[in-house]
Amino acid sequence: MKLTILTIGSRGDIQPITALGIGLLKAGYDVTIATHEQYRDFVTQYGLGFHQIDGNPQEILEDDNGQEWLETGNNPVKMLFKMRDLAMPLIRTMSLQSLDIAEQTDVLLFTTLGFYPAINIREKLDIPTIGIHLQPIAPTKEVPAIMMPNPPDWLPLRGQLNKFTHDMLMRMNWYVFRKPMDVVRDELLDLPPMDTPFHELIYERYPVIQGYSPSVVPVPTDYPDWVHVTGYWFLDEPDWTPPQSLLDFLDAGDPPVYIGFGSMTNRDPQSRTDIVLQALERTGQRGVLISGWGGMDADRLPDSVYLLEAAPHSWLFPRMKAVVHHGGAGTTAAGLRAGVPSILIPHFADQPFWGRSVHDLGVGPKAIPRNKLTAENLAQAIHTAVSDTTMQDNARRLGEKIRQEDGIGNAVKAIQHVIENYDYAVATPTA
Repeated sequence: MKLTILTIGSRGDIQPITALGIGLLKAGYDVTIATHEQYRDFVTQYGLGFHQIDGNPQEILEDDNGQEWLETGNNPVKMLFKMRDLAMPLIRTMSLQSLDIAEQTDVLLFTTLGFYPAINIREKLDIPTIGIHLQPIAPTKEVPAIMMPNPPDWLPLRGQLNKFTHDMLMRMNWYVFRKPMDVVRDELLDLPPMDTPFHELIYERYPVIQGYSPSVVPVPTDYPDWVHVTGYWFLDEPDWTPPQSLLDFLDAGDPPVYIGFGSMTNRDPQSRTDIVLQALERTGQRGVLISGWGGMDADRLPDSVYLLEAAPHSWLFPRMKAVVHHGGAGTTAAGLRAGVPSILIPHFADQPFWGRSVHDLGVGPKAIPRNKLTAENLAQAIHTAVSDTTMQDNARRLGEKIRQEDGIGNAVKAIQHVIENYDYAVATPTA
């Protein structure tokens, strides 16, 4: 059976999906990943098929519009409108290019940003469609939508309010994307205007596989049978060889603090680097800085700081005293699995949610929003992370739990169940 996984984004988005693809390949499926050209070699080295989706996410984030998108922070309205402006050209491209390969596949799986073209392809081709997400997106009365704040404990009817936030977020999505989506349907796909709101499509009409640990976000008791929480989808890179200079640095003193911001580019990378260096100096900690897309750069570093372009988190994080990062789903998962305290600097989208989760679990200090990052508050967070023994014990115990989970195996079983029980009449699996 042929499966196609439609996914777009940064390396942190692609790597867990590749791990899931490998699990499905080992289970006997013919798996193709449809994503950006820059990930072709990464995907195909594991024996997975590859289908190109035009567009370069790094270039998108680095221009002025991309920076404005990152700066929307925890404002879902601004985030959605800016995402529409950035994403619609890519959605047009994805709709056509994904349609080509979906015509030759048996099942289409898609990640969060692949939702928009995937719902059109499902309607056009009438094939089983499965959402696979690194975040909790299914509605529930037990927690609010990930881009919404937690209501206070004293507030009455919290369950109804939580459910309302899920509906409201998808209704906003519908309001922002409906008209441009109808243009794509008319001009490219020969489909009529959409008549089913997003909140009905995403919550009622397709099965959902969510790839995060139930030890991090407990599974709500009101999830329907077609919503699955499997555990994280990790992909380790055993062949990676660290540079000798990094090994020498690690051996030369106490474990350092990791600091990197992944794909979160910045208008003033030098200013952010200065903040990081000052925080490390104030706390007397050694540091490993990752440049990456996040723009961490410095021409003259103290001997106590090592600059690295990239390294597998599975190798690097367990060797750190604490990890400081942007709070992307994949990086957060890697930090938690490593069993060391995490300090999150969320920028936008689901990152504030992961920042709250880490703090609520007692495995990291309170998150510092990107626009409030200073040397003072970062130094305080680092001091807490490296000196709070209760926090360190919590992080260690949570890491042990996560390492015992079989997220990929659970996800493969869930997907197999969906495929075997898919009901085309209602587009959801039977119980």
